[in-house]
Amino acid sequence: MFPSQNSQDLLELFQTVAKCKKMTLTPEINQFIEKTMGAKPLTGSDVDSVITRAREIAVLNKRDTDIQVKDMEEAIGSFIDALDPALIQLQELAAVLACSDARYLPEKYKTADRTALTMEFNGLKSRLGG
Repeated sequence: MFPSQNSQDLLELFQTVAKCKKMTLTPEINQFIEKTMGAKPLTGSDVDSVITRAREIAVLNKRDTDIQVKDMEEAIGSFIDALDPALIQLQELAAVLACSDARYLPEKYKTADRTALTMEFNGLKSRLGG
């Protein structure tokens, strides 16, 4: 629902998506992800596309599920974040404003002023032509 909020969130997102795909990320791959991606705000679908591409690269090299750092490096290197950062922020604010249970909100939004968030949302929406 929300893009990763920090580097730990991002790494957990990679690990969760990999687990769902019945894949294991080696410690070396985890370190590479942390070093390369940092705290980039990626969504689950972004991470899914990177992991799927890494798996495709491994399969094409006749290694099936043996994903190596070089596969992840190529997959991350070819990843294009299609969304404008302002559009990502708009989507995140829409999700925050639609959320009815604070337990599911990222920490920075749990006690945020919803009126201010609504104003920010409307400003972004207007700026982006919505």
